[in-house]
Amino acid sequence: MTRHYLDILAETIRKNWNKVALEDYRTIIRYTYGDMACQMERVGRLLDALEVRQGVHVALCGNNCSHWAIAYLGVATWGGVCVGIMQDFSAEDIAKLINHSDSEVLIASEAIRTKLKGMDLPKVKYVIAMETLQVMDSEIQATLPNLTPQDISYNTNNMDELAMICYTSGSSGMPKGVMLSYRSLSSNLQAGRHCMPNKPGWHHLSTLPVAHMYGLTCELLYHVTSGCPITYLAGRLSMTVLGSALREIKPYNFITIPLVVEKLYQNQILPKLSDNIRSWMRKPVLGWLVRRRVWHSVNKALGGNIRYLLVGGAALRQDVAEFLQWIGCPLSNGYGMTECGPLIGAQTMARYKAGSGGVIVDNMQIRLDPENQEIQVRGENVMIGYYKNEQANARTFTPDGWLRTGDIGEIDKRGNIFIRGHVSSMIKLNNGEKVFPEAIENILNAQNGVIESLVICEDEKLIAKIVTDAQMDLERLKQAINEKLPVHSRLTRIEENDTEFTKTVKQSIKRYLYQKKSDDQSPKEAK
Repeated sequence: MTRHYLDILAETIRKNWNKVALEDYRTIIRYTYGDMACQMERVGRLLDALEVRQGVHVALCGNNCSHWAIAYLGVATWGGVCVGIMQDFSAEDIAKLINHSDSEVLIASEAIRTKLKGMDLPKVKYVIAMETLQVMDSEIQATLPNLTPQDISYNTNNMDELAMICYTSGSSGMPKGVMLSYRSLSSNLQAGRHCMPNKPGWHHLSTLPVAHMYGLTCELLYHVTSGCPITYLAGRLSMTVLGSALREIKPYNFITIPLVVEKLYQNQILPKLSDNIRSWMRKPVLGWLVRRRVWHSVNKALGGNIRYLLVGGAALRQDVAEFLQWIGCPLSNGYGMTECGPLIGAQTMARYKAGSGGVIVDNMQIRLDPENQEIQVRGENVMIGYYKNEQANARTFTPDGWLRTGDIGEIDKRGNIFIRGHVSSMIKLNNGEKVFPEAIENILNAQNGVIESLVICEDEKLIAKIVTDAQMDLERLKQAINEKLPVHSRLTRIEENDTEFTKTVKQSIKRYLYQKKSDDQSPKEAK
């Protein structure tokens, strides 16, 4: 039976009242669980003072920080519907999503409030500053309550009610508002805690956008309900800042996207492996010790305390996954989507198979469409539907109620899920052959000097665009890649792109920007 995540949160707060819950990196902002509970209660009392009804939609937009987390948890425990909006969207798109979501209250950082100046937000009645959690330009405020652990109890009689609306990242079109219930969030929490067990006091460094379901569920909810202190990198993430923070915080786990791990592998690990070390790594007995020394060095760069490394948001390159497992890295790669809040697949580190997205998680079922092998799922994690978008709902759900993920996949005998490509990016040639560009891109991205790549089809010819950090013989590269591909998937040419490709906040390339379209075509909506 799925336990309500707010019930788990209340219990965790009571048990860890005087222990650190949230802090912002290199600032004076730090909250114990007791402090956090009092701030959450103040957010609820402020909404009461504003005389908005429970169930009101409250938009949250700002940089990752403790106050984002407090605002979210305060609205959730009070009984409002949280609307997570990515701060990296343009001002026009943020305004559109606030209006589309029917949000009456906006909690925003100063940067977002400045960004939205002059924008028409007719439904927003009140704006709350994320820095102070007080109403802007109003005498209506709420004082900080003096609570005790015995005062902490939250409503849990709402499992199937709307808890939040999260807008997708828009990798191939305008974002859609995913409606998630308290049951979905609670089921996700249960599945995640099974695959990634935490212990109270294990420090976590949060780097993912908290407005995205991956960051919200896997970083905020998993850890705040486990008694784990969370440190937020409040500014814009860079590899330099991340490296410093990892060494200072020494987190017990690291949750990230494939791009970060692949850069770590390409730029930090491979250059340090001399031919002599590689040779020793392959030896039958001593090789194990050498590989462990390599992992010790990698772990040290991550702070030295890593108990597990979770990669999600996309598939991790198989060669990278196999190498990390080979040296003893406690690695796991999950699979999910916003529409499932986000978990579909995950796996304990002991059973993780390189290249897979894990096995179907608790409270979920999976099947493959017999016609095209599209992965379809149903269960407690699945969304209620898209907000005010019946057309998208009709396209996304099968007549018998299964969610179409848009991913083409395979499932092995042990239940491991493998993603071959996406329905929206699949290239169908005139001869009937189907090409999954992601498979070619994985081979390209494994080449020294290639930072990222994108495969498109123009006039029935497959073309790769690449971003490099070195001079490359493109004709020789093309020949080397084609030797590894079936005839129908071979490249006609490779072109260099002057700049990195435009990406979503979870670092997926916006493919629709680089594909030729006929006059009557428009970008497909993203999952």
